Amino acid sequence: MSFIAKLVNPSFYASQYAALSKSMTAYYSPLIQSGRSCDGSKIQAGRAEQKKALEEYYANHGISAHH
Repeated sequence: MSFIAKLVNPSFYASQYAALSKSMTAYYSPLIQSGRSCDGSKIQAGRAEQKKALEEYYANHGISAHH
């Protein structure tokens, strides 16, 4: 089949979409699954650490409207 005939045929686009969808699912699925496995305790510990660091910074430098 010629290239132009492929472009006119709707099944060409359906097969390209299916291939792209399969490829993206194979690539992103493990990344999404690994992101879901993050513990809430790790997130809370990180937030507590940031809060403590800001408190120490403000204690040392003060809070002002200027940079």
